[in-house]
Amino acid sequence: MDQTLHQLGQLLLASIPTIIVFVLLHYYLKRVLYRPLQQVLSARRERIEGKLQAAQATVALAEQKLSGYEEALRQRRMANYRHIDAQRQAALAAGKDVLGEARQRATATMVAARQRLAAENEQARAELQASVETLSGQILEQVLRRAPVRSVSSPGVGA
Repeated sequence: MDQTLHQLGQLLLASIPTIIVFVLLHYYLKRVLYRPLQQVLSARRERIEGKLQAAQATVALAEQKLSGYEEALRQRRMANYRHIDAQRQAALAAGKDVLGEARQRATATMVAARQRLAAENEQARAELQASVETLSGQILEQVLRRAPVRSVSSPGVGA
């Protein structure tokens, strides 16, 4: 076992220059390689974060513009709907006016037709009345011509 410890001690002694070289290499690489690498990586990270923030700001601005556009579009649609509704209301009012005028003309035409009909009716009655009187006179005259004339005697006068 002594021999193993002795070999282990020699191995440790032989490895001291390697350990020193390793430690020196570690500090050298840390100073020459890792620090500049860390600086480059941190600068890169900062640039990426800056660009990410700029992209987020651009996205926020685009969303804001989009919402403004959508609001303007909604307002324009509402204005168009109001305009269409106003035109529809005007057309309905014009239709009601035309219908009212047509009803007035129809009423006036009916009144005039009734007046004409009443006048014609009155004229026909007058003509019929005149014809009735003429015909009744003619009928009476014919009836009287055909009837034998009887002498009417008065009662109490002797026969």
